[in-house]
Amino acid sequence: MPDSGEGDFARSTGPVAPVLGRLIRSRLHPWLPQLVVAVFAGFLAYLAFTPVRHAEFNVAAGVLWKLWWPGLALLVLVAGPIWCAVCPGGAAADLAEKSRARRGARRHAPPRWLRRWGPAVGTATVVAAGIGFLAFGLESSAMWAGVFLLGIPAVAFAFSLRGSGRPFCRYVCPVGTMVRTYSSLSLLGLRPGEKDRLSPGICPAGEAPTRLAPFSRCYLCGACTKEAGGPVPSFALPRRYWRGRMSVWDARVVAILLGLAVADLVRMTPLHPAYVRRLYPILGSFEAATALGALAVTAVVAGGVLLAARSMAGRTGAAAGAGTSLARTLTPLAFGTFVVLGLQHIWGTGGAVVRAVLLEVGALTGFGHLPPSTTYTVVPVLKVLQFAILGAAVVLAARSARASAAVALNGPGRNAPAPGTRGAGGSGAVLMFAPAAITVVLASLIALPMSSAC
Repeated sequence: MPDSGEGDFARSTGPVAPVLGRLIRSRLHPWLPQLVVAVFAGFLAYLAFTPVRHAEFNVAAGVLWKLWWPGLALLVLVAGPIWCAVCPGGAAADLAEKSRARRGARRHAPPRWLRRWGPAVGTATVVAAGIGFLAFGLESSAMWAGVFLLGIPAVAFAFSLRGSGRPFCRYVCPVGTMVRTYSSLSLLGLRPGEKDRLSPGICPAGEAPTRLAPFSRCYLCGACTKEAGGPVPSFALPRRYWRGRMSVWDARVVAILLGLAVADLVRMTPLHPAYVRRLYPILGSFEAATALGALAVTAVVAGGVLLAARSMAGRTGAAAGAGTSLARTLTPLAFGTFVVLGLQHIWGTGGAVVRAVLLEVGALTGFGHLPPSTTYTVVPVLKVLQFAILGAAVVLAARSARASAAVALNGPGRNAPAPGTRGAGGSGAVLMFAPAAITVVLASLIALPMSSAC
């Protein structure tokens, strides 16, 4: 008898679930959203390489990094990996596969080296993209915005000419790696439908749709839902996220994303210019000083997570299980920090970007405005929202720590270890102490004045 899915997803409630469900099951998904997003991305790429006419800054970079990137955090929370279904890069990959199919070429796996080293390549691209973004201030670079908008689809198209199943999106794309990791906390997912088995090859990503789990390669393209009896979109917090499938490389990505998020938080506070002023005379470069600082913060956070996982492994004898359990517990904190930063960017610069777009397209007449009186500000309403998000992340991390202690330290399907048993004391303490320490660091940074210009 097929799984009803009640153990994986709570029952769908509210008006949002039917709307998203109809969208995913529609014959217009994903090609129509892909077309709309691709046209808009092409327009932004045109603006990126066009001299500014009326606005005060290039609107392509502003829209990309000060609206889309912060908004991506909220989209992932609500709709999970659905961005990857409509992304121009994914659309280019699908177009390449369709062109190969028209020529009669058979579907084949990506190159062996990519399948073997793909997780390492994806982790490396996350580090390179994160450090490069922080060091060179890419949110204000029109040229790099244009390169990003045109380069991602071009590279994804080239990779899909060599293998099926969106190899660039699955193994290389840093945005896809991040979205897939954070989507384990999304409200939107698929729960098994009536059929135990679907048609072979129906999933472009090669997943088994009736057995979807967090950290899977599903990007909600909806192909499986269009078959009679296929999976059903569900909008609710996954009850079994805590037991979700996570690989060692997934765990490493979580540690790196958490480190990059902390580094970005530091960059938004007065701590960053104070640090740069001390190091600039030595290195002679603002970018080098920023990159070194971001690398140092990321290395300290990721290294601390690794040391904590090794400490747990020494007590339980299960290195992989300890590392993934700790990473699963820290995922809500990393994602919560991403959302906090997104709110800061939208609150601080969202209005200015929208005004610049209207000025550039001639829908608004130019007018003067006063610059902010100070670069770093404290907005009480925004701080309350940010601490509320951090609080929700802490609650999820605590629930994950408790469930992970039961599953990883004692084995699947068993209860939490009793006090005094092997693995219950030291390992449980590490599993609780690491998120608590990270929470203190995050709360201290969020409490500081933050930049309204970045």
